[in-house]
Amino acid sequence: KPNVFLIIAVTLCNMLGFYGMYTYLGSYIRSTLSLGNSITGAILIFYGIGFATSYFSGKYADKIGKSFSLIFTMATLTVILWIIPHLSNFYWLFFLLLFLWGGMQSLTVTLLSTILSNCSNKYRGRILAVYSLTSNLAVTLGSALMGPIYVNFGYKIVSIACAVISFLGFLISIKVYYNQRDKQQSIE
Repeated sequence: KPNVFLIIAVTLCNMLGFYGMYTYLGSYIRSTLSLGNSITGAILIFYGIGFATSYFSGKYADKIGKSFSLIFTMATLTVILWIIPHLSNFYWLFFLLLFLWGGMQSLTVTLLSTILSNCSNKYRGRILAVYSLTSNLAVTLGSALMGPIYVNFGYKIVSIACAVISFLGFLISIKVYYNQRDKQQSIE
């Protein structure tokens, strides 16, 4: 099905952008804010708390539609990935962005798996296996691709690269939304 391929592509973009950034976030915080490992770990808790909000945000996604919500989360993630390193000296804003990043990432992962689960009853297992494979490949690829960029050019360039990748996922999510809307209109 065409939307399966597109959602898998959004998954790849989302996870590459996420892991490319998150892998080096602790190192960036330690080097930029001159903080030790313990304080850096405490700062990263803001992301984790945000990640725990998908229980609440998922209810709104159900109300306004999963595909439409995916457009919103991918757009928000693109902006967050782009601006995070530029605002690290504004502590409370930086902490708020980490919290929002966690919330949007958690909701995005939930949306992707839910949309894929609804694509086909017959092939649900295969589809979710490809989703899992894509996510796990992105863990490795995101870290591996962004490592040389981080070392040679810094975290701000990593953020731009990851924001561009996420923006591509955002554009694909718009296509998914219109495919589903068109499909629903043809059924009616």
